[in-house]
Amino acid sequence: MEFILFLLWGIRTGVSLLSATYYWQLKEYRWDRMREFLSTQQTASVFFSTQQLLMLFFLGGYLSLEFLMVINPLKNALVPLLGTLFLAEILQFLHQVWQRKAKRPRFTTKALLILGLSFILECVLLMFIYFIGEVGFSLHDLALYLGILALIDHDIHAVVILGVLNPVSMFFKKRMFHQAADKRKKFSQLKVVGITGSFGKTSVKEYLSHVLEGQFNVLKTEKNTNTEIGITQTILKNLQPHHEVFVCEMGAYKKGEIALCSQIARPDIAVFTGLNHQHVALFGSLDKTFAAKWELVSSLNEQGVAVFNGDCDALSDRLKSFRGKTILCKTKAENSKISHISVQSDGLSFEYKETHFESVLIGEFQIVNLVMVIEVAEQLGMSLEKISQRIRTIKAPEQTMQMRNFSKGVIIDDSYNVNSDGLTAALKHLETFENYQKIVFFPGVLELGEKSQMMHMEMGSELGKYVDYAFLTDKSFSEMISRGALQSGLTRAHIFEMSDTDEIIKQLDELFEEEKDAKWVLLFESRGSQKVMDSLMKH
Repeated sequence: MEFILFLLWGIRTGVSLLSATYYWQLKEYRWDRMREFLSTQQTASVFFSTQQLLMLFFLGGYLSLEFLMVINPLKNALVPLLGTLFLAEILQFLHQVWQRKAKRPRFTTKALLILGLSFILECVLLMFIYFIGEVGFSLHDLALYLGILALIDHDIHAVVILGVLNPVSMFFKKRMFHQAADKRKKFSQLKVVGITGSFGKTSVKEYLSHVLEGQFNVLKTEKNTNTEIGITQTILKNLQPHHEVFVCEMGAYKKGEIALCSQIARPDIAVFTGLNHQHVALFGSLDKTFAAKWELVSSLNEQGVAVFNGDCDALSDRLKSFRGKTILCKTKAENSKISHISVQSDGLSFEYKETHFESVLIGEFQIVNLVMVIEVAEQLGMSLEKISQRIRTIKAPEQTMQMRNFSKGVIIDDSYNVNSDGLTAALKHLETFENYQKIVFFPGVLELGEKSQMMHMEMGSELGKYVDYAFLTDKSFSEMISRGALQSGLTRAHIFEMSDTDEIIKQLDELFEEEKDAKWVLLFESRGSQKVMDSLMKH
């Protein structure tokens, strides 16, 4: 019986650690991001499941009766109940695997070390308790200790990450930072463009890299790589003598991180794509967010050039002088150099500096992104004609305003990174789809701090202005989003609060059946929507 109980505990613990490592990996093993993540209702339910609450209640009652030294009526139920709860967690995980909903990390070296060390530490604790006992374990003792370990395994997991691996990892990272900085110094002819901002970093990086590749040998940080270690690895592994330009995305969650990125990469040109409340819970305030990202601009020398999104009021209002050259890109001001703007559902065009530009990118907000690209490319010596030719062939980055047709209409996949400004811009683009029924899928935005409720109401209000139906996929934020949406025109019958993909697919089929002749445009602002989109593409 002891072996069966220990086996169930071992499998259950492995399952629990897989899930916990997935979420830690998602938050880059950072306590500041994980702490904010745990504050949401939906996430808390992941780490504190029904089985764990039952276990906590039962063990609390059991230990209370033991302490009072009375006859313990729960004693005989301890082993079968804990075994049942362990088994229930295992079966729940297997069910999630069957439905392809199980949360498992990418099995990197760090993830495997965390999993292994966490499990070993739990076993060591169990052995320690065993050997300090006078007569070892009875079956009831074993069940009790396994139950307690099951309740604290996430705490043990956090100790391994924060107390062991992160400090060791930082030691080796610092060595790599110095190596990368030394290597960068040897490339004196290399031009480096640093890109930061609360939103739009990856898109501008991809657009700029594509344009510059028409004339230069370009190295860029791949995908969403924007941390100091990501930049370091890009330099150490990929920077070669033939590279002429390095386009480097720089992100941060606290002050000092972009300064470190800049010390490593030594940028010549800085691009500040915009400022909003994204991650403000980590920075503390919008002014502190600005100060952290301004570190990129501050790192430039007297010959440096800083390019800013002048359409972003939160950024424009905070700009200050620095020792280099400033270029403010505006599309909305009266003195803007942009004219003949045309925005269609499947592309856009405009004139800038008496040159015609057109692109298959969708959304009016893309124009200011392209103008920033044009300015940087000009600074590096490209002609407006060649820049225009390259812009024609730009494609949208993956999961960033990507448009696909399906049997009922159009899917717009904008699920890469949700933020308030991106949501508003994407919703506004839906206006170009005349005579379409419009649906948005939106979970809400994490790490907005004390203004979260107010901002989610405002985002809900935006939803109500532009869409006919809203699917709210995270119950942590759905109440406030619903309030805003109801105030701006949506009815309760047109708001669906659900996170299960099978339920969403079923509800969509019912809507399509109710309005058989309608054309639909579906905007996905939610990560984890791939199963729903795959289902739609099979229609």
